[in-house]
Amino acid sequence: MQIEPFILLLLILLPPLMYGFLWVWQSKKSESDQPWQVVAQWLQELRGSLDHNSDIMQNHLYQSSQMLSNRLDHSYELLHSLNQDMAKVKEMGEQMRDLGHLFRSPKLRGGVGEQLLKDLLYDVLPVSQIKWQYRFKNGTIVDALVLTAKGAIAVDAKFPMENFIKWQKHNDERYKKQFFQDVKKHVENIAQKYILPAEGTVDFALLYLPTEMLFMEIQNSESLLQFARSRKILYVSPHTLYYLLRIILMGLESAQIHEKAQDLIRGIFSLRQQATQVQSTLQTTFHHLNHAQNALSRGLNDLQQFITRMNDLDQLINVKPDQDQSKGSSTETS
Repeated sequence: MQIEPFILLLLILLPPLMYGFLWVWQSKKSESDQPWQVVAQWLQELRGSLDHNSDIMQNHLYQSSQMLSNRLDHSYELLHSLNQDMAKVKEMGEQMRDLGHLFRSPKLRGGVGEQLLKDLLYDVLPVSQIKWQYRFKNGTIVDALVLTAKGAIAVDAKFPMENFIKWQKHNDERYKKQFFQDVKKHVENIAQKYILPAEGTVDFALLYLPTEMLFMEIQNSESLLQFARSRKILYVSPHTLYYLLRIILMGLESAQIHEKAQDLIRGIFSLRQQATQVQSTLQTTFHHLNHAQNALSRGLNDLQQFITRMNDLDQLINVKPDQDQSKGSSTETS
């Protein structure tokens, strides 16, 4: 593999090299007496050039071979990984086929749909806002009730799938018509059983569709949409129900914030009343203190007057004996 390109290169370069050799030999023959030395030097240079080109070619071929080997190794690893993935896909397909056979039972499909609905409700909403398998006063049991400030929203998950599966499998218009009839009948039953404003429900209900494909097929039918609107039934898929529950959750949180704000306003109003009462009490106390201060001032003035009078009386008591003695002396003299 390393010699063949060199031979090919030599065959390509040999004719011009021979022509050059003869031309140099003829020119040197007339000018010099030693033509063979010139030829030998020229051959030496040619050999060096060929050796250099051969090294370059061999290096390039080695690098190309190395790159090709690395790519082959990478391709082998990729094919090996792809083979493993295909085996997993095949195994998964067999499992899905077994699961499809398992879900042929309508009761089992309904149980799975109800469980998916339950998981979705409890993942989004607080437990206090959900009533699962709620029984109305008339004995009817709804799959779920979602409690809101405006009323309870009934959610039904028992959707008839038999004719839809047959329609998708056989692509027969007969099964499609039967499927549409099943949908309208189920919508009518939900409207009659679960929309009960007298028991606290809102004036509409939700029909939960377990798959997005089923939801899209119904959304593409204007007759089914109009019939559901006339009965105040809303079709929901797992995705649309999730967004609807998020909106309900935001409404609940907003109501809680509003209630807390009202509690805060009531607390502030109560504090204002207490502050007014404290102000009134302090004003009354200040009035009493002012009155007491005035009374104390009057008492001090009365006390001062009393002390002044006592001092005056004391002076009178101390002066009277001297006056009596002076009177006695004057009487004896006379």
